[in-house]
Amino acid sequence: NSASRQALEEQHRLGVPDWQLINVIYNFTLNASMEVELGGPLLGSTPDRNGVMRRAISRVEAGEMPKVNVASFTADLLRFQLDLNVLSTLKGWGLELHRQTPDSKAIKRLLDSRYNNSTDDIAHEDYFGWESRDDDELPD
Repeated sequence: NSASRQALEEQHRLGVPDWQLINVIYNFTLNASMEVELGGPLLGSTPDRNGVMRRAISRVEAGEMPKVNVASFTADLLRFQLDLNVLSTLKGWGLELHRQTPDSKAIKRLLDSRYNNSTDDIAHEDYFGWESRDDDELPD
């Protein structure tokens, strides 16, 4: 889907590391897998209580990919997922947030300035093919 690709390219140009983009794609796929099991959208529920998330992770990691609606992978969804990923990164690193309404932009600034969250990366394969495209080919 060209709109999905453009959304990824836009975030890449803004400096979002590939691992964060891959994390968004993984979570998009994971959500689709949970929705298949639930028979519909998550709608803000917490499927973990019933083990739905754990089973979905097992399926995806075993290569059982759900059918996804690629058209729903939009620039808005990508930005939203990047904001959510900041919150899960915070928790995954053992940090705590004591606010009912988290400010994901402020948390991102903290993680970036103190922990180099958006600059730390390791050498890796060019999964998105960024290097094979000329700058002229990237949309503005």
